[in-house]
Amino acid sequence: SRVDGRSVLVGESLTRVDAGVRVIEVSGPPNLTNPGDFKNTTIDVKVCTRYYIVAFKPNRLESDFTPQIDYELPVPGCTPPAAYK
Repeated sequence: SRVDGRSVLVGESLTRVDAGVRVIEVSGPPNLTNPGDFKNTTIDVKVCTRYYIVAFKPNRLESDFTPQIDYELPVPGCTPPAAYK
């Protein structure tokens, strides 16, 4: 939903951000009694890396969740700027 307090486009699956420590706000999955909560997590973003963030729930009935990185992949064809080499 937000990166460093700024909104990102709704419905976009990819949001580009600069490398460094970022505060990411994510929305959790809805259930029958809750439309989904918002929580923050801090990520030290690496250059030329794509992150897949998920809302981990202990079980299907819980509305509480913990945002976490599911996995990260290098961005194909990305060349880091000289400052990051």
